[in-house]
Amino acid sequence: MENSGLSLDRITGLPCIPGTAVKGVTRHAALWEIRRETNMEKQKQLLRAALAVFGFAPNDLTHKGDLLWAITGNQSQLDAARAGFNTETYKGVCSFVAAHPSSIENLRIVAEVLTPHFNNNLRPIFFPAVEAGSEFGFAIIGQRSPHLQDLQLTQLLDQAKRWLQSALTESGIGAKTGSGYGWFQIDPQAEEKRRAQLAEEQQRIEDELKAAEEKAAEELAKLEKELAEAARRDALSPEELASEIILKLNDQDFAEFAKQLAEKTEPEQRAFIAILLSGPYKDTRKRWKQKKPEIWTSVTSAADTLNIEIP
Repeated sequence: MENSGLSLDRITGLPCIPGTAVKGVTRHAALWEIRRETNMEKQKQLLRAALAVFGFAPNDLTHKGDLLWAITGNQSQLDAARAGFNTETYKGVCSFVAAHPSSIENLRIVAEVLTPHFNNNLRPIFFPAVEAGSEFGFAIIGQRSPHLQDLQLTQLLDQAKRWLQSALTESGIGAKTGSGYGWFQIDPQAEEKRRAQLAEEQQRIEDELKAAEEKAAEELAKLEKELAEAARRDALSPEELASEIILKLNDQDFAEFAKQLAEKTEPEQRAFIAILLSGPYKDTRKRWKQKKPEIWTSVTSAADTLNIEIP
């Protein structure tokens, strides 16, 4: 959607609030707090923190800049606050990330309407908006240390957080705050929820990693077992290999093997006869001799060809 005043993430398509807008309203709240502060020392510290958090450019330091507006044109106060920066251009140490939905509850884009009056004519203007009650997560990232002895990054992040909360709850964000859009309430359990979600996500990742490691270990053990088995089988003679296969046959397949013994290779024939002549197959030999002459004939013929004597 173009010219609708609603930003959508270019990858997910979800509504979002650009980081530039978040930084802008936060800086606005900071400047107003500085302007309202009557204690000069505290005002200087707030201004110094703002310089570090948001950064500044040469235009910000001129008489037309809003920094001097915040201190009612007190140039000496601005010079005192800038002590140690030693530059006319400074990149802020905090990065304001675009705000994205933090919950799927009430997360809908709805059609809204404003109806301005023009020459007694009603002209409704329809536009998309995020449903009331939607939850958004805001994040400020500390990029680097300010390298100033009296300014610590953790303190600057805390101050930036307070300014952001003030901006969202007292001024709102966006072009339609006067009509009730863009106002936020701070969830006091938001940080606790975020930590719980992070802990849950971390546990999920650890569980998946553990499961993947266990699966990899199982697959490795299986592969090693298969390689060991392949190496063992490679070391067997053709007759020994045939013996292993024959010993796994059930009674019916064992009898079928005997019927087709003339068609088998010599190692298979020798292995089969050796197994048949072993003690466990005594009853099988006896039964074949008496009741299965066609099977017994096949066995004896193969044995005669191999010069093997069958008792």
